[in-house]
Amino acid sequence: MSVSQQNPREKMSSCPRWCQPFLTVATGKPLKGETPSRLTPMYHLATATLSLLSGVILNILFLHHGFLICLPLGWLFTVSGARKLQVQIVHQCAHEQFLGREKFDQWLGETLSIFLMIGNFPTYCQTHKKDHHGLKNLMTPTDPTFHFLQTLGLLNIKP
Repeated sequence: MSVSQQNPREKMSSCPRWCQPFLTVATGKPLKGETPSRLTPMYHLATATLSLLSGVILNILFLHHGFLICLPLGWLFTVSGARKLQVQIVHQCAHEQFLGREKFDQWLGETLSIFLMIGNFPTYCQTHKKDHHGLKNLMTPTDPTFHFLQTLGLLNIKP
């Protein structure tokens, strides 16, 4: 069996050279011999915050000028930024792995939780580590990730 049959990412090597870095980021796997660029945690924090704020500002402008048909564009930016802040940044803060500085990661997780109105950060940390990473409920119908994927129709398993 050739490498391209074993590794789906290698099948993408026939795509144009200019799109290879994007494919590496999207799949999380570089091509054989490719050195992916390392995006810093602060880059992710900045781009997620910028996306969220851009979406809010766009929607304010769209509403003010009566461009209601354009609201979904602003929603896209807003939801994308908020979701990245919650799923990626707050999650890493819960594991104290965002910057690896315990006090800062806890402060940032708490601040983002308040700003996004997603619940009490210390409680999230406890339940997330126990219930989600405790493997007892991982990818079962009580796991929020499982429920979300099932809602999207990405899982054919019925609870």
